[in-house]
Amino acid sequence: DDYDSCATLLGAVNMNDNLIGTVRIIPAQYTMMIENEFVSLIEPSHQIKKGKNTAEISRLAVYKTVSPIKRTTVSRALYKAIYSWSLSRKVRYLYFVIDRKMMRNLLSAGFPCRRRA
Repeated sequence: DDYDSCATLLGAVNMNDNLIGTVRIIPAQYTMMIENEFVSLIEPSHQIKKGKNTAEISRLAVYKTVSPIKRTTVSRALYKAIYSWSLSRKVRYLYFVIDRKMMRNLLSAGFPCRRRA
Protein backbone atom coordinates (compact mmCIF):
# COMPACT_ATOMS: atom_id res chain seq x y z
CA ASP A 1 0.00 0.00 0.00
CA ASP A 2 1.00 3.68 -0.02
CA TYR A 3 2.72 3.44 3.38
CA ASP A 4 5.32 0.92 2.18
CA SER A 5 7.28 3.45 0.14
CA CYS A 6 8.54 5.26 3.26
CA ALA A 7 8.57 2.32 5.66
CA THR A 8 11.27 0.06 7.01
CA LEU A 9 10.32 -3.61 6.76
CA LEU A 10 11.88 -6.07 9.19
CA GLY A 11 11.52 -9.82 9.12
CA ALA A 12 12.32 -12.96 11.05
CA VAL A 13 13.53 -16.02 9.18
CA ASN A 14 13.85 -19.65 10.23
CA MET A 15 16.83 -21.97 9.81
CA ASN A 16 15.81 -22.57 6.16
CA ASP A 17 15.77 -18.81 5.44
CA ASN A 18 11.97 -18.81 5.14
CA LEU A 19 10.24 -15.65 6.30
CA ILE A 20 8.18 -16.43 9.42
CA GLY A 21 7.44 -13.00 10.88
CA THR A 22 7.30 -9.37 9.80
CA VAL A 23 6.91 -5.84 11.04
CA ARG A 24 6.59 -2.50 9.25
CA ILE A 25 7.87 0.73 10.78
CA ILE A 26 6.71 4.10 9.44
CA PRO A 27 8.70 7.15 10.61
CA ALA A 28 6.49 10.02 11.77
CA GLN A 29 8.02 12.39 9.21
CA TYR A 30 5.68 10.63 6.77
CA THR A 31 1.93 10.18 6.99
CA MET A 32 1.15 7.33 9.36
CA MET A 33 -1.88 5.06 9.24
CA ILE A 34 -2.99 6.33 12.64
CA GLU A 35 -3.47 9.77 11.12
CA ASN A 36 -5.84 8.50 8.44
CA GLU A 37 -7.30 5.03 8.95
CA PHE A 38 -7.23 4.97 12.76
CA VAL A 39 -7.60 8.61 13.81
CA SER A 40 -10.99 7.78 15.38
CA LEU A 41 -9.15 5.61 17.92
CA ILE A 42 -7.16 8.54 19.31
CA GLU A 43 -8.72 10.49 22.15
CA PRO A 44 -9.46 14.07 21.05
CA SER A 45 -7.13 15.58 23.65
CA HIS A 46 -4.10 13.64 22.33
CA GLN A 47 -1.88 15.42 19.82
CA ILE A 48 -0.24 12.82 17.54
CA LYS A 49 3.54 13.21 17.78
CA LYS A 50 5.23 13.93 14.46
CA GLY A 51 8.88 14.39 15.45
CA LYS A 52 11.95 12.44 14.40
CA ASN A 53 11.69 10.56 17.70
CA THR A 54 8.35 8.96 16.74
CA ALA A 55 7.25 6.13 14.44
CA GLU A 56 4.31 3.83 13.84
CA ILE A 57 4.36 0.03 13.94
CA SER A 58 2.07 -1.96 11.68
CA ARG A 59 1.91 -5.39 10.06
CA LEU A 60 3.47 -7.01 13.10
CA ALA A 61 2.76 -10.67 12.45
CA VAL A 62 4.07 -14.16 13.02
CA TYR A 63 3.05 -16.60 10.31
CA LYS A 64 0.50 -19.30 11.18
CA THR A 65 2.95 -21.95 10.00
CA VAL A 66 5.08 -21.27 13.11
CA SER A 67 4.27 -23.67 15.92
CA PRO A 68 2.56 -22.17 18.99
CA ILE A 69 5.63 -23.04 21.06
CA LYS A 70 7.93 -21.02 18.79
CA ARG A 71 5.55 -18.08 18.26
CA THR A 72 6.66 -16.42 21.48
CA THR A 73 10.31 -16.70 20.47
CA VAL A 74 9.64 -15.22 17.02
CA SER A 75 7.49 -12.45 18.50
CA ARG A 76 10.20 -11.52 20.98
CA ALA A 77 12.79 -11.48 18.19
CA LEU A 78 10.61 -9.01 16.29
CA TYR A 79 10.16 -6.89 19.44
CA LYS A 80 13.94 -6.81 19.85
CA ALA A 81 14.32 -5.80 16.20
CA ILE A 82 11.87 -2.93 16.74
CA TYR A 83 13.77 -1.89 19.86
CA SER A 84 17.12 -2.04 18.07
CA TRP A 85 15.77 -0.06 15.11
CA SER A 86 14.32 2.53 17.49
CA LEU A 87 17.54 2.87 19.50
CA SER A 88 19.68 3.34 16.40
CA ARG A 89 17.38 6.14 15.17
CA LYS A 90 16.70 7.69 18.58
CA VAL A 91 12.98 6.91 18.26
CA ARG A 92 11.38 7.10 21.68
CA TYR A 93 7.66 6.97 20.85
CA LEU A 94 5.94 4.22 18.87
CA TYR A 95 2.30 4.12 17.84
CA PHE A 96 0.61 0.70 17.52
CA VAL A 97 -3.03 -0.21 16.92
CA ILE A 98 -3.35 -3.49 18.80
CA ASP A 99 -5.79 -5.61 20.76
CA ARG A 100 -5.65 -6.26 24.51
CA LYS A 101 -3.86 -9.60 24.13
CA MET A 102 -1.10 -7.96 22.11
CA MET A 103 -0.86 -5.19 24.70
CA ARG A 104 -0.31 -7.82 27.42
CA ASN A 105 2.34 -9.53 25.27
CA LEU A 106 4.23 -6.26 24.74
CA LEU A 107 4.05 -5.38 28.44
CA SER A 108 5.33 -8.83 29.42
CA ALA A 109 8.19 -8.42 26.94
CA GLY A 110 9.23 -5.20 28.70
CA PHE A 111 7.78 -2.56 26.37
CA PRO A 112 6.48 0.37 28.45
CA CYS A 113 3.13 0.72 26.66
CA ARG A 114 0.29 3.09 27.42
CA ARG A 115 -3.22 3.01 26.08
CA ARG A 116 -4.21 6.24 24.28
CA ALA A 117 -7.85 5.69 23.35
